[in-house]
Amino acid sequence: MCEAEAPPEYPPASDHHLFYYEPADGERVRIGEWSRASLDRSPDAVVKLAMRGTGDRETAEFWRAELAAGRLPPLTENEP
Repeated sequence: MCEAEAPPEYPPASDHHLFYYEPADGERVRIGEWSRASLDRSPDAVVKLAMRGTGDRETAEFWRAELAAGRLPPLTENEP
């Protein structure tokens, strides 16, 4: 296979997400974390870390419920 026919390279499915509640009148509280089941845990793996924070109590509780169910909470339009 010549270079022009080489398949494109895709990053490994290795995103790790951390979720925090950030109330205006207090310290940041960790809600939980989520990573794909196929996360590469080898010593040479590169893991992309995404931190998500909210000051909204309802959003924090929704995230907590989704994480407790083993799901990645859906991202909103203003999140990368």
